[in-house]
Amino acid sequence: MLGTLVIKMTLWVAAGGSLGAVCRFLLATLAFTPGRFPWDTLLTNITGSFAIGLIWGLSSHHPWFEDWGRHFIVIGFLGVGFNAHTILTGKLEERRSRGKQQPLAFNTKTQQVGGSD
Repeated sequence: MLGTLVIKMTLWVAAGGSLGAVCRFLLATLAFTPGRFPWDTLLTNITGSFAIGLIWGLSSHHPWFEDWGRHFIVIGFLGVGFNAHTILTGKLEERRSRGKQQPLAFNTKTQQVGGSD
């Protein structure tokens, strides 16, 4: 029984993560401007963090949320796929290596204050 439950939760996370990654890619592609401040990363991470809090607050008492919603929406779609902080880390390191310290500090602090990592 436990093995079946773990497989089911894993599939929900995988499905949500796949969909979230595609949505992140599309949003980042639309908002990306080469050589400029990474507004796409900032927008995506803050939007995703806000959505996690909102959805959790509004849905945590519903049976569907514990059954599949938390795994599909919060962990998969928003957590693993849409709100991937490894992308933020890569972009921050890229900016640091190019000597853009002031935008780096602004981006880092904004992400932290905005609830994104």
